[in-house]
Amino acid sequence: MAFVVEVVAFVSLGIWGWRHGFGDSTAGKWLGMLAVLAVAVALWALFVSPQSVFTVPALELVLRVVILGCGVLALGTIAGTAWAVAFGLIAAANSPSSTWDRSPADPAGPRFGRP
Repeated sequence: MAFVVEVVAFVSLGIWGWRHGFGDSTAGKWLGMLAVLAVAVALWALFVSPQSVFTVPALELVLRVVILGCGVLALGTIAGTAWAVAFGLIAAANSPSSTWDRSPADPAGPRFGRP
């Protein structure tokens, strides 16, 4: 479920970036979408993902809240308040479960399937 939440957040951010891109040209819209996605995906990959390069728990929590929160706000501007509230509740319910399964000895990896 965590993967679906992340995909919905990133797709929402991409669509938001397209709609609010640089100017009315197609190139400006592409640039806006790619810029928003590049920043969000880079921060997620570096600090939040299970295979992240850097392990900073406080920063991971802050970035998780900020990126998923921005995804909720983006979805609200795209699909409406009801969809944003529903997605926000699902993301909030899912986020703790995606971080609680990490062992302190192995902070970058989930414990599923490991002895």
